[in-house]
Amino acid sequence: MERVEQLQFESADLTRYTAELSPVLRDLPAIGDLVSYMETRVKGQINNYYLPRAQQMRSRLAVVRRVEFTFGALTTVLAAVGGAFEVAFAGMWLAVAATAGTAVTAYAATGKYDYQELEFSRTASELERTYQRWLRDLPMSPEDEDRLIEHCEGVISVQNEAWMVKWQGE
Repeated sequence: MERVEQLQFESADLTRYTAELSPVLRDLPAIGDLVSYMETRVKGQINNYYLPRAQQMRSRLAVVRRVEFTFGALTTVLAAVGGAFEVAFAGMWLAVAATAGTAVTAYAATGKYDYQELEFSRTASELERTYQRWLRDLPMSPEDEDRLIEHCEGVISVQNEAWMVKWQGE
């Protein structure tokens, strides 16, 4: 109870962000044994969270990289036109294109799309490997089942902690 009170005290400054929110009541997942845990929790995390998020980050990164390339190419063309033909407007637009390209690159860096894609993919892969090992190792002793669940929850929590540490480090 003391730990809960300490967390409430430390997070009091966040209350203004949650004042208008109300909790959504939903049923607990139907998990009653290892099979339902592996199918609902582990496969659910893989298919409904980690793989879609990895794809989302991959898509965002691809768009940003294309825009970066476009501004880089435009900057090169404008520099060539300005230098070869002594066209004054090319120099002005060169600065604009270079600044825009730099802004997009900075946006990509702060979005950490490549890092996030890697983390989501890595977590999905580890959970999938664990799921496949579980299928191979059936049946399991109760102790092995406990270790398997601990491992899965550890993989999920490590990924959560990784992005939280990365986020707090900024």
